[in-house]
Amino acid sequence: MLNKRQNSNGDSLKSSNPPTPVAPSPEELLEAMTERIAALCREADKEFHGKVKNYLAEAYQDFFRNYRERNYWFYPEINMLEILDNRIDKWKKEKVSIEQTIKTPIDFWKNIHLIHELMDNFYQAAREKHSSYPEDYWIIKNALEILQKYQDYPFDEKADRDLLERARERFPDIDIIRQIDRKIIWWNDHPSALTAGKSPRIQLWEFFETEDEHLKKPKNKVSISE
Repeated sequence: MLNKRQNSNGDSLKSSNPPTPVAPSPEELLEAMTERIAALCREADKEFHGKVKNYLAEAYQDFFRNYRERNYWFYPEINMLEILDNRIDKWKKEKVSIEQTIKTPIDFWKNIHLIHELMDNFYQAAREKHSSYPEDYWIIKNALEILQKYQDYPFDEKADRDLLERARERFPDIDIIRQIDRKIIWWNDHPSALTAGKSPRIQLWEFFETEDEHLKKPKNKVSISE
């Protein structure tokens, strides 16, 4: 009988799971948007490409500036480039004459409103993809990333995910992202606390408990950190 991991020749079978998509950086996303719009305009000219890229960078500078801050834009689950391609395909079908009306750099500027429409549709599709996930999914994912990036913390994805999921269930009113940030600031001032006494996870849990108790007191309507 063959091993489940081998084929008839005895060679090991590679996993059929597709690779996890990697989210593009702001620079990569801008370049991808430029290339796709240039393709729509049937323009391969480098000068035209540069003008379009500069226009997008200027017109949507707030978007690119805040791209990393909007965590969900940057997560592989959202897959911004796939959304962009899907929106372009749908948009081209809705705008049957687009490839006839946009053929030259001059036509591009005359029809710039169509490019803005495409970008608006793209952003809306990304927001809808983000909203399709439960809110806790992003909160816990963000919290795990913060803990993982803090080099002095003994990160363990399974243990920390369990801790955070329990915390979200037990303390739904507290902002666990903010509390983790506060605890990290405290650890920076008291580094020995990470390796002596109670484990960092117990410390986090007790920190969440303290904040929750504070918020439940009649006179305390805001977080300790306010």
